[in-house]
Amino acid sequence: MEKGQTNDVNDPTCAHALAGKFLRVHWWADKVLLPVWNIEAPPSVTPQKKYCDITGLEAPYTDPKTGLRYHNADIYQFIKTLNQSAVQQYLALRNANVILK
Repeated sequence: MEKGQTNDVNDPTCAHALAGKFLRVHWWADKVLLPVWNIEAPPSVTPQKKYCDITGLEAPYTDPKTGLRYHNADIYQFIKTLNQSAVQQYLALRNANVILK
C-alpha cells in the first residue's frame, strides 16, 4: 500500500478490490420484483369439499329426502325431526333451496 492511501471501505477515494462486486450486489438489492399470478389457470381437478349444513364439519353423507348434508348419525336424527320450512332455510344458506309452488 502506498503512503497516503487508506484501506477504509467507507472512504470514497479508496479503490477497494471488491468495489465492483459490491456494486452488483447493491444493484440487485435495489431491483423490485413484482409477484406474478396467472389468472388464466385451469380449474382445479380435485373435488370441492362438502360441509354439513347443521354443524359446518365435513359431510360425507347427504339425506336423499331433504338434500341436507350431514356429518354423522346424530345429525341425521336431528334432520329427520325438522319440518319442511326449516329444511328450506338450511338449504337457502348454501343456495341450494328448491321452492315448490
